[in-house]
Amino acid sequence: MTIAPPTTLAPQTTAIRCVGLKKSFGKGATEVKALRGVDFEVKSGSLVMLVGPSGCGKTTLVSIISGVLDADAGSVELFGVDWSTLRGDAKTGRRGSVVGFVFQQFNLLAPLSAVQNVAVPLVIRGVSQREALRRAGDALAAVGLGDRLRSRPSQLSGGQQQRVAIARALVGNPRLLVCDEPTAALDAVTGQNIMELIKNASRSLDDQGQSRCVLVVTHDNRVFHYADRIEQMDDGMIKAKADDFVYQEQQHHVDDRARNGAGGHG
Repeated sequence: MTIAPPTTLAPQTTAIRCVGLKKSFGKGATEVKALRGVDFEVKSGSLVMLVGPSGCGKTTLVSIISGVLDADAGSVELFGVDWSTLRGDAKTGRRGSVVGFVFQQFNLLAPLSAVQNVAVPLVIRGVSQREALRRAGDALAAVGLGDRLRSRPSQLSGGQQQRVAIARALVGNPRLLVCDEPTAALDAVTGQNIMELIKNASRSLDDQGQSRCVLVVTHDNRVFHYADRIEQMDDGMIKAKADDFVYQEQQHHVDDRARNGAGGHG
């Protein structure tokens, strides 16, 4: 397994297409309209960030895109398949094979070693334990942790734990990587290194030579410059144009990297 950018990129295709997405929680006086008719499209081979205040609908949107939640109205296609056409095991199976998740709090299982944590999604999908551990070891090597396979989460730094989480998300060879606040719990340098890995994932190909795409939900303006595109949400809608602050922060860090020399420690 590798997450290094390929020398030749596959042609860009439409990875995500959302039309008129609506989603509410609660009823009557307690009803909260989380999404109010969202149109959203993402091409493969790209890293798109969703920014905006807490409660604006970012997590609800990515949860519907990734098949975790159902929309109340509208449609969402992921790599050409409309989620509404799938039910039960078919939907669960597609989500497990097509989508990988990275969370702010890592969500690693404390009693398990790094390689065992990464192997869990494969074992759930029926891969033999031996093969799952082999592939998990390759995935950890790809994120620079080939020498920490037997370490438990408590023996790893925050940045190393997030690398394990990225390896776990990618070990099943998903085409969509969804990252929810992946750098919020990390210091600036570690966050930059994690974003280098995530950026490379957006440029890498799956085992069939197909382009991936990455969605990042974030409040962390320190990493805006890694985005190919930034969409700002507010009150359940995607704004027609992000605030000037968003673009200023993105350009500020681009300029800093140009002055100081781009690159991280992988």
